[in-house]
Amino acid sequence: MPFSRNRAARAGGTATCAATGTAGCGTGGRTSLQWALDNFDETRAKEKIFIFATDAYLSDQAECEKLAEKFKHQDIKMIILVPKSSYDLNAAGKLAKKSHGVVLDIGAVEELPEKLLRLTNY
Repeated sequence: MPFSRNRAARAGGTATCAATGTAGCGTGGRTSLQWALDNFDETRAKEKIFIFATDAYLSDQAECEKLAEKFKHQDIKMIILVPKSSYDLNAAGKLAKKSHGVVLDIGAVEELPEKLLRLTNY
């Protein structure tokens, strides 16, 4: 098991990721991105927008970047929605670059409608 808070807590230490040596391995995003791509294949919508809500601490960043390129090639607009208070700026930026998307940070959920409207020009 690459990451275990319980095991680390019982040992009196902090939880670390065996793969990276950092405080945590993050969350996988590959499955969400692949699921979205599969669903976009089945639609004939003129405009396709994918909103990926994440803190961008992804355990499978490289795989997510490869999938993000497919969004660009399929003309799917990608919005990487991140919490303003805490996210991996570098990782989110890489995803945006690969997909030709944009990083949208929000401090409160109340900001979301206005920011999305401004970003999508609706």
